[in-house]
Amino acid sequence: MIIKGRFVRTIATYLILLLTILGCVPSSQKTNLVFESKGSGTSGVVVYNREKSLNAFKSTLHPFVRSKTCIGCHTAQSPAFTKSDAVGAFDAITMSRKVDLCKPESSRVVLKVRDESHNCWTQDCNADSLALVAEIRKWAADSGVN
Repeated sequence: MIIKGRFVRTIATYLILLLTILGCVPSSQKTNLVFESKGSGTSGVVVYNREKSLNAFKSTLHPFVRSKTCIGCHTAQSPAFTKSDAVGAFDAITMSRKVDLCKPESSRVVLKVRDESHNCWTQDCNADSLALVAEIRKWAADSGVN
């Protein structure tokens, strides 16, 4: 029974991750974010390579947010996307749906900084949010999301 439950959780986790990152489906969380499909046809689902996306995250957004004020809280506080363990940080930011690789400017992490002045690291929260967008775009491009 334990193995079956673990298997179902693992499959569900990967399915949610797939739909979150590249399927760009609407979020069930209370948010004003709008996700747009980049897929072709009617499905809107894009092939997802977790390893490729994780490696891209490790060289783009992860080191960026670890070098900013985000690290002061989001190492232990949810979502813990700045912790040193890149895999755990990747899972935290993707599973909590805080990024939208299809439309980076609509990512929750960007909106928090831009619209709510959430712990900006300079005096210009708009510029800080644009820097986040640039890193998310690099992550998306390196993941194969165009």
